[in-house]
Amino acid sequence: MLVRESMHRAGSAALSHLLSEGPSEARTIPCSCGQAARYKELRSKPVLTVVGPVAYQRPYYVYAQCHHAPNPSDAALGVEQQEFSPGVRRMLAVVGSDAPFAQGREQLELLAGLQVSTKSVERQAEQIGPREKRRWRVRAPREPVSF
Repeated sequence: MLVRESMHRAGSAALSHLLSEGPSEARTIPCSCGQAARYKELRSKPVLTVVGPVAYQRPYYVYAQCHHAPNPSDAALGVEQQEFSPGVRRMLAVVGSDAPFAQGREQLELLAGLQVSTKSVERQAEQIGPREKRRWRVRAPREPVSF
């Protein structure tokens, strides 16, 4: 457990550093309302990843009229308006689709060292669980793999 926790901390720190960006050179970007959102500042984005919690700096844009804050960095990483990385969302969906949600939460903590709420497991299982379950069924080997 100590080695895994240490590796997760190191992985989280490295990933936070790799994902962090400096101030944007682009002063405006297109907003979903059709106008231009202006660069405001760098902001931190916390995300739970498969290696643990990560917080990275990215440019923050806002359009004052519609108050929408598009973020190309978050969109590119698949974490726009999300608190979990795509990998963690898949893990939540898989553990929550075959067992009670509380049991899925316990499995995720035991197997990956990630602490999430039972409600988070439930939400992801209901949103993407059936799709992930079908995907795993397709990829599952037909015969047991020997090691």
